Amino acid sequence: KEATFQLGVMGTLELVRRSGQISTVNVDIVSEKDEWDHTSDERGIHFKHKVNYRESRGMPQFAYATALLKDGSTQTVIVDYDELREARSRAAGWRDVYGSPPESWEQSNNFRVWNGKVQELTGPWAEHEFAMWKKTALSRLVKLLPQTAEMRELMSKENRPLQVEGNEVTPVYEDEVIDTGYREDIE
Repeated sequence: KEATFQLGVMGTLELVRRSGQISTVNVDIVSEKDEWDHTSDERGIHFKHKVNYRESRGMPQFAYATALLKDGSTQTVIVDYDELREARSRAAGWRDVYGSPPESWEQSNNFRVWNGKVQELTGPWAEHEFAMWKKTALSRLVKLLPQTAEMRELMSKENRPLQVEGNEVTPVYEDEVIDTGYREDIE
């Protein structure tokens, strides 16, 4: 069987925290009824986000990720809706299944009209869209943070093909075995 290595939000957060140089990391989505403020000055980007959980938040607008480093500095990445759609269209799984979208196409929830045909959308960008928004923001933030050798190695393997046989996962592109720590047989 073949698979693709995906680090994911939780794995990325764990690597960032293990670096020992980050105090806090926050990844979230700002929706239309949320309060937020974004300013930039000589000390960097300042971002505040306030959610009223007592009412509907409205439609999601953009994703962000921010980190407070132990030296007191901050890093913030904001990814707007157009950038998120672009990231989705470049994602290997999306591109492999759907190709590049034509100039005019419609999408609603997990279906789309493409060249006059209704198609069900599948894959992480269709089934877990807002988690992918967060992953995109976090992936861009991580590139700005101090990185350990472990972080660099695992991030370089993202989206690479893997061969799966029982409990053994072997990268297709080199002769090393990745120990995932997962010990159940993959059916």
